[in-house]
Amino acid sequence: MKEIRIGNKIIEKRKELKLTQEELADHLGVSKPAVSKWESGQSYPDITLLPVIATYFDITVDELFDYQPQLTKPEIRKVYRSLAERFAKEPFDEVLTELNALMKKYYSCWPLLLNLGILLMNHADLAGSIERRNEILQEALRLFERIEQNCDDPKILRQTPLFKATCWMMAGNPNEVIDLLADADEVKLNPDILLANAYLMKQENEKALNLLQGSIFTDLLSIVGAMPGLMAIYAAQPGTLDRWSQSIERLIDIFDLDHLHPASVLPFHVNAAALYLSQSRVDPALHHLERYARIACEPGLFPFTLKGNAQFDHIQALIESLDLGSLAPRSDQAIKQSFKDLLKHPAFESLAENDRFKRIVRDLDAL
Repeated sequence: MKEIRIGNKIIEKRKELKLTQEELADHLGVSKPAVSKWESGQSYPDITLLPVIATYFDITVDELFDYQPQLTKPEIRKVYRSLAERFAKEPFDEVLTELNALMKKYYSCWPLLLNLGILLMNHADLAGSIERRNEILQEALRLFERIEQNCDDPKILRQTPLFKATCWMMAGNPNEVIDLLADADEVKLNPDILLANAYLMKQENEKALNLLQGSIFTDLLSIVGAMPGLMAIYAAQPGTLDRWSQSIERLIDIFDLDHLHPASVLPFHVNAAALYLSQSRVDPALHHLERYARIACEPGLFPFTLKGNAQFDHIQALIESLDLGSLAPRSDQAIKQSFKDLLKHPAFESLAENDRFKRIVRDLDAL
């Protein structure tokens, strides 16, 4: 994560001119080992040499510094993963201090700041009290708002309203969510289908496959993600509720979403279970909790990553385009703990003495 890359620039320009390290050293009046150390990043040229080197290569001193205020995508993923793992193991405020230091150091690295905001949002529950949790969500919101006000990257700007809305939802402020998103209710056209058909016309099937599979994959996740809210609306209509629940389970099975994207399926099952229990329908609630536990305890689930399967064998480009790539937004340890904590919700207290529920809890405790 070196921001000043004089060594890289010297290598680049020296090779362009087909010079050896020794030839460059002779021109500058320094030793060959000195040039070698500059290029390997072990040391920097003396400040008085900078204009001489820049003039020799016909570049400005600024260009010679090759200053890079932005971290690369792999570097951002590494930072995110490191902090996520530390949030799961170390005192929250200690990790938060380092996160805040990174925000100051890379004050205008918008892709990094976006991911640090997401990191805060995904780990706010670890802050302790509800009040402290909401303070962390407010920090994330302020960060997203600063990104919106200063960033000019269209991709990032499309994402920030959704993350802001998620923070407000987590903080229990539905009015703010509505204010943010209610005006965005126009029909959204998916350009991927049209673009894929254009590639097919040119017989560029690989590109078309990437787009089509990626579009189907993301649409499936949207459908499953919409189910908890839809089923809650039909809570007073048991027949309709059952039809939706069964339809989504069939969809999950058809596309093997238990293995392809368990993170989308698990919330569906736990929300369905809580909804059925609110109607005193124990058997369907336990059915969903058993499916929940079976997915969570599946051998090979960890390390928790996003990946394709035999059917979706062309979504790697989509995965790699994500800021975190195949990485989960939380560490494996934090994910396992969240699996267990969900069943401690008051909604499941009535099942405490149920033998089937006890087996589910035992299975999850063994994670």
